Amino acid sequence: MLYGEQIDTYFTDLTGFQPRQFQQQAIAHLLQRQDVLLRAPTGSGKTETAIAPFLFAKALNLDFPNKLIYVVPLRTLANSLRQRTEALIQRWTEAHPLQRSIVVTLQTGENPEDPRFEGDIVFCTIDQLLSSFLSIPYSMEGQVYGVKEVFTLLLPGWVQPSNYQELQDYQAVLREHLMAIASLRRVWNFALAERKDWYNSRSCRIDACSLKSEYIIPADAPRPTFASQ
Repeated sequence: MLYGEQIDTYFTDLTGFQPRQFQQQAIAHLLQRQDVLLRAPTGSGKTETAIAPFLFAKALNLDFPNKLIYVVPLRTLANSLRQRTEALIQRWTEAHPLQRSIVVTLQTGENPEDPRFEGDIVFCTIDQLLSSFLSIPYSMEGQVYGVKEVFTLLLPGWVQPSNYQELQDYQAVLREHLMAIASLRRVWNFALAERKDWYNSRSCRIDACSLKSEYIIPADAPRPTFASQ
């Protein structure tokens, strides 16, 4: 666990300036693996506040999640934050060398370089995160629920809680939203498995059977489609 003075020192090593009070408090809570809702003006250092605990934990071998997914609404914003973060990491590693370099990736529709979210720090847009979670390609046609519909399902457009009750209401709506996403994901994966089984049964040999397994699907079984499913 890091204390105020230690956080100040490490934050200065990372950014070159002393942390503001809200940054110090947010970093302390995050390092204790507590949820944080941070609302601060543009340009006040929210990105540094989010990146700092991850880098501190890596350098000091603290018990902390080993992946950071940074979700933003715009592609240009994701790209600029990725560049800022790479500069921060370079500055940090000069003062605190790491055993392994931190891999920073970008996953947007324009730059889909990390579709499996394998980087240590992944910057992505909302549609790409949902597309990966649901295993539904964003641009696929004919689906009952696309990523756009799933994202807007049960969610308010822009939420700015002004008190604790509003925050609780938003959390309740968010839980319903996540439950809906999980249900849609199960339905999609089941339908996908049906289609793959049908395709595999039609692509196997007709004069021999595998010793391991074989798809037994009636020859007159219709091909599963989005409409029939």
